[in-house]
Amino acid sequence: IKGEMTFSEILQKLGETVIKVNQARSRLDIIQHFDLYQDTHYLDAVRLGDSEIEFKLDNPQRQPVHVKIWLPLYKPLSIRSLDADGSIQPVQSARPRMLALGDSITQGFVAGKPSFNYVSQLAEFLDVDAINQGIGSMVHDKGILTDWENLPQPDLVTTAYGTNDWHSGKLLPEIEADMAAYFQRLAFVFPDIPIFVITPIWRDDLHKSKECGSFQQLVACLSQQAIDAAGSRVHLIDGLEVSPHNPACFSDGWLHPNIAGFSYMAPRLYKTVKDWQIQADLPDKTFVSRKAKIEG
Repeated sequence: IKGEMTFSEILQKLGETVIKVNQARSRLDIIQHFDLYQDTHYLDAVRLGDSEIEFKLDNPQRQPVHVKIWLPLYKPLSIRSLDADGSIQPVQSARPRMLALGDSITQGFVAGKPSFNYVSQLAEFLDVDAINQGIGSMVHDKGILTDWENLPQPDLVTTAYGTNDWHSGKLLPEIEADMAAYFQRLAFVFPDIPIFVITPIWRDDLHKSKECGSFQQLVACLSQQAIDAAGSRVHLIDGLEVSPHNPACFSDGWLHPNIAGFSYMAPRLYKTVKDWQIQADLPDKTFVSRKAKIEG
């Protein structure tokens, strides 16, 4: 930010954000947490600090319990050690895997709790393990997909870019070329995998016009490039249909959903995926993991 904006411009942007948050009666939650789940139930959240992170479980009988800890999504960190006053046994997940590509909205920026962004919630609805690759400020860039063909393949892919493309200052033909290259690369890297393309969600300035044109023109261009590249494997999800149109559901009052906003989105995304499952006449379990396919 310092390299691109003067100090006065930074202060102006912060002031504009605070005004929008106050107008929306929302809350800008920039504190990062570790979330604790015990036997699939949300139990506690501990904020990230410089010292040890400690969770306490209510387990007086010391029965075996399944513990899952969600890590902060936009703070670099590493785990030095893991200790408990009982035995720890790793559990190998056999659930299918979902790869979620996207920008800061996918990442869960300013949502506060890492287990409550739409990716985490959708994964639990679908009973899959999520690999969240949301990165703030990202646009459609085929470089995002470098080397993915050499990594273990997921069982489904969601991709959600576009709002930053619209705000990038580029003209529509340039954005269209970037989208075409991205979706062609996506179709090549994941040739036999369902791809769900989430178009940009609601933002309070979508009625304005940018250098590339209207918000609707950007969405139409995105949808067409996705279909042209991957055909019937692409399942479009209308971001405006699955997102709230209320500033109070956004942490900054206009762009990034808060927990309420993500909790609004997740079941609607899930319904879209389930509707596709029914139409495709798939088994009751939406996705079968590649590990299960191989072992079966």
